[in-house]
Amino acid sequence: MGNMTRAKKKPHLVRRIIICIAAALTATVICVAAAAQNGLDTVLMYHLIADETYGGDDDIFVRPSEFEEQMRAVAQSGRGSGFYDELGSGKVIVTFDDGYIDNYETAFPILQKYGVRATIFVVAGDIGKKGYLTAEMIAEMASSGLVRIGSHTISHPYLTTLGAAELTDELDISRGILEEITGQSCDAVSYPYGDYNQAVINAALSCGYKYAFTTLQPIFWRTGNVMSVPRWGIERGCDIDTFISKYL
Repeated sequence: MGNMTRAKKKPHLVRRIIICIAAALTATVICVAAAAQNGLDTVLMYHLIADETYGGDDDIFVRPSEFEEQMRAVAQSGRGSGFYDELGSGKVIVTFDDGYIDNYETAFPILQKYGVRATIFVVAGDIGKKGYLTAEMIAEMASSGLVRIGSHTISHPYLTTLGAAELTDELDISRGILEEITGQSCDAVSYPYGDYNQAVINAALSCGYKYAFTTLQPIFWRTGNVMSVPRWGIERGCDIDTFISKYL
């Protein structure tokens, strides 16, 4: 009789376990949805979109096929894509560093295809050099409404190593060059190598920047210091399932 009682209880125990697991999964889904609704942003960082790699740092070369899958997922996520001045909206904020030519030739058509907005932080001193964006490409993308152009300084230095005058030049002159090309305000900067301190932040503010981005990787970004916004660096080989589960 005792064995029969225990046998009868087992199905109930299994059902209870299943119900608990289902509840936990539902809570996870609700938390992720709430994150998007309560101003938790996903800020993504890209560099190059290309099949072929060079220079030894293969991780920053995201394949075009991977990038397209990722932008399709962003477009279909229901969260929407935004610019840096929409931090706190729960949108996905896509950024690029350096201003490589494939940002125009490969990434820009994909952004257009899915209506995803992005910010490209350009090294002003590299404009027009082999492998980098030209002024005409920058102007065209800026005029599309899908792309904003931010500064990545003039020569991509470690900003904390510079004297006050050099630091101001790197930030101020690059901003002026980009504003002249686009005809738009350049009020966001990405610190090269993610290198910054309070002196760098103060210099950026004095040069007219309202937003600044690092290479630090967050879980999510909520309200915080908009002069040191962390980003998720997207690397080559990130499959779409991982991208969606980790970043969206």
